[in-house]
Amino acid sequence: MSRRLARLACLAAALVATVPATAADPAPSPYGATYTAEELAALDRALHAGNCTREDLTFRKDMAKGIGCFPVVKELLRDPLLIAPTMDAIAAAVDGKGLDLVTAALATAAGLRTAGAPAGGSYAAMRTTAAKALAVPAAPMAPVTPAQALVFLEGVVGRQPEVDVTAGDTEAERAVSAMALRHALPEAMAWHPVGPAPYPDRAEALDTFLKGKPQAYLHDLAARLDVPALARAWAEAFAPLLGSVASWPPEAFPTDAPVVRETPFGRIALGTTGDETWVGDYAAIVDPGGDDRYERGRFAAAFGTDGRRVGVVVDLGGDDVYDARGTDVTFGAAILGVAALVDLGGGNDRYAAGHGSLGAAAGGVAVLYDDGGSDRYDAKTFTMGAAGFGIGLLLDDATKPAPVVRTDEETKDPVDIAAFDDDRLVAWANAQAFARPGGVALCVNRRGNDVYEAGGVYLHAPLFSDRYQSFSQGFAIGARDVDYAGGIAMVLDRDGNDRYLGDVYDQGVGYWYAAGLLWDGGGHDLYEMTQYGQGSGIHLAVGGLVDVAGSDAYVMHSGLGQGGSHDFAASVLHDRGGNDRYHGNTSCNGCGLTNAVGLHLDRAGDDTYAARRDGGFNGGRPARGFGSVGVLVDLAGKDDYLGTMKDGDVWRGMDVGLGVDVAPAGDRPGPGGGTPAADQPSGKVELPAVTRHEGPLDDKVFDELWAIACRWEVGDNRAIVPVARKRLVAAGKDVLPRLEARMEKDDSGLEVRAYVDVLTGLAEAGARADVVALLGRNLASPVDRRMRLALTLVGEMKVAELADRVAALLDAKDPSLPRRAAGVLQALGSHAGDDRLRGWLASGHRAAAGPDGVRDLGDEARILAALGVLLGLESDPRKEVEHLLDHPLVSVRSRLATLLAEHGPRYAATLRSWLLQGTFFEDARSRGLRTVLDAYTRSTLEPDVSVGRAVAALLAHGDWGVRADAARLIRRWQALPKVDAAVLDEIVGVLEKHLANETDPYVRTQGAKR
Repeated sequence: MSRRLARLACLAAALVATVPATAADPAPSPYGATYTAEELAALDRALHAGNCTREDLTFRKDMAKGIGCFPVVKELLRDPLLIAPTMDAIAAAVDGKGLDLVTAALATAAGLRTAGAPAGGSYAAMRTTAAKALAVPAAPMAPVTPAQALVFLEGVVGRQPEVDVTAGDTEAERAVSAMALRHALPEAMAWHPVGPAPYPDRAEALDTFLKGKPQAYLHDLAARLDVPALARAWAEAFAPLLGSVASWPPEAFPTDAPVVRETPFGRIALGTTGDETWVGDYAAIVDPGGDDRYERGRFAAAFGTDGRRVGVVVDLGGDDVYDARGTDVTFGAAILGVAALVDLGGGNDRYAAGHGSLGAAAGGVAVLYDDGGSDRYDAKTFTMGAAGFGIGLLLDDATKPAPVVRTDEETKDPVDIAAFDDDRLVAWANAQAFARPGGVALCVNRRGNDVYEAGGVYLHAPLFSDRYQSFSQGFAIGARDVDYAGGIAMVLDRDGNDRYLGDVYDQGVGYWYAAGLLWDGGGHDLYEMTQYGQGSGIHLAVGGLVDVAGSDAYVMHSGLGQGGSHDFAASVLHDRGGNDRYHGNTSCNGCGLTNAVGLHLDRAGDDTYAARRDGGFNGGRPARGFGSVGVLVDLAGKDDYLGTMKDGDVWRGMDVGLGVDVAPAGDRPGPGGGTPAADQPSGKVELPAVTRHEGPLDDKVFDELWAIACRWEVGDNRAIVPVARKRLVAAGKDVLPRLEARMEKDDSGLEVRAYVDVLTGLAEAGARADVVALLGRNLASPVDRRMRLALTLVGEMKVAELADRVAALLDAKDPSLPRRAAGVLQALGSHAGDDRLRGWLASGHRAAAGPDGVRDLGDEARILAALGVLLGLESDPRKEVEHLLDHPLVSVRSRLATLLAEHGPRYAATLRSWLLQGTFFEDARSRGLRTVLDAYTRSTLEPDVSVGRAVAALLAHGDWGVRADAARLIRRWQALPKVDAAVLDEIVGVLEKHLANETDPYVRTQGAKR
């Protein structure tokens, strides 16, 4: 037996008998190392706010029989805190590369059918026991000729598994029951027809037979399937082939053309190293290489009728196309049998298939294994890791090392996209880890920036008229009508910036004694869907979403989800790092509805929570005479809530929604986890050799250093760029001619930063006069690019010596140049242009409209620039700006209000006089009055008696906008620390009295207590 085969046999060729973890597994707590002590302490604090403890989470939720419910699902339903540790344990058990990954996944999937929650957070003993339960016979000698290889393959497909689950008193009835199971089980598990009909001449009679049986008859038949035996049959059939085929000599394959043989178990074939096109149905193919096509047929499929219960394809290399989009039950599909599609060589492969495909099993065991490359999977339903009364696995591996990508520059072509392992999985529905009763479905991806997409075909009517069923990405569901429990479905993606896109029921959701799970190990991920998902249990079920690291975004357009559960259910959303964004809309972020438990834990990062305030954000809904529990725990980070929650708070929402936010220690940012933030070095920075150059700079060295100095300062460039700039400064003023020569070429934002750092460094090193001279020359240059760059640098570097030259540009004919010059004068703090700038404020916006109905509003851009300089430098151009208070453009009014507020002490008397002068009331210019109120509200100016009474009087103004602004200002004054109590009490009293009779809702909102 080869070493690879021995490993496959030992580790897991099958598996199945399962025992609980032994005492050898350390068990410091029932949750292993999943939760930190800080998380558990915060959870206990939140629960205590509702007079609860962790024990309260274990109230009974199994209120129906849930026939065939897996033991682990019942335990997770009982104690929701076990969900995340169990997901961690599955992720640890389903590990390995190459055939070891196949072994690990198959052993774990089989073991989960009988295992309980992992002792000490580990399934190691379960997986080992399951692997040892099967002894795979030694492989025969590897073939050395095509004839011997064909004999080998015929032996593989000849290992037809036993699937006798028949029922009845007579032989005829037992035969009919067997055909009825094969006839009806695929559609019952997939919810959609999976054709073609296996017995076309008997289809109508079989339908009639089933209609005469009890409703649960088909499920009762399927429950008799010995799935452990099918797992052993899978290993016994395929382990000898998979363990040895990679070492078959070239002589074992034909050279000129494929060889094909018909057998009692279907057609078998051997390919060549050339590019083959395979068409039709094949029970077994081994192809040694080439860019091959598999079209319009059933490949690697067990069709489930007599003699058609084994299917296998092994392709050893190439960028292959598996295109049978019009064919159901193909490319790793098993009905009442076993199937394996193994694609090796790390090619960029394309898979397209119909229903029941790509690692799908109905009463069988099916595996699709691809060892790497950037692949695409497209299929209809019941696909990409789907199972009912069996095991369905889609395993996308990455056996080659990840590419080394420089973080100090953009990716350059050509790109070896295969090395990235960026996969895309697109399905209609019921896919990407979808489990029905008795099924374990896993969709595993090792790394890459992957996209999972499901939906857009089956309308979710009548609930929605424009949203579609997904039932994917870790979705498991039972048969509620006959009270059969669902299975376990889990997406396991270990790394990469992934996107999970769906609609209704997806991303870690279980329904009816099932567990739907999604575990993502790293990267900055996007989760987007509509309703029911992102860690959600529905109707006596378990949902879980664990994201180990990265800054992630969770978007849910309706509800419920994001750690929300409904109706005797349990769920967890556990995010362990990064600055995350949660947009949940309704019933989200740790929400328990109708006697359910929903948990949302965020371990670290500066997070944002947004949902409808009245929509059950972190809430609970009682039913049946008792309550529900929803818990939100957020640790570390500076978080932002749409609502009354805030950092450091403990709160109790609807009965009973409980939350706690643990404030960060000081200003220390929470750990982001996963990929380093974009503006931080990776920690493995390698400086370019040119930065270590000694001696004078020639043109070549200067050009190299300057190119580095002008890079974008993100990632590793945060460490590299400053070194290059310092090296240029160290060259002294002799570098100035070279910098000046580049000024006609370089004027982007990146180059400006480089100029600022290098020229500032030179000025500080004793060459200021030379630097000022350089900038002065270029301010007067006839070359527009030179002049504009010099103007920018004067402002950035605050070269006050050149203020007069800048002011001269206020008269430039180019309309954009004077505005830029005004901004530079503001940066310099110079009044050299004040007289001209006052003239810019003379606006004609009050003039009558012309014949075309358009009024002269003045030069908006010049007005804004002049306001910035004059008010920003604390001139007092009261007469020049008063008429702008009611300018028709909000840009002007808001700019004016902001500047007045920012320099409140300087303009306090001006604001007071505007507010108190009678003309603002007599001519009813509400817009100007509201600009003054806005400036007060933005400032920290405290009211005296006169100002306070004037604002209180505005509560009787005829314009409800003025009344609202006055109310808002009074509430603002309440928040200031030193307002005269007598003044404040008087005006607040007027406000409260006014609100008792106010009819406008906006005024009431602005006047509400804060």
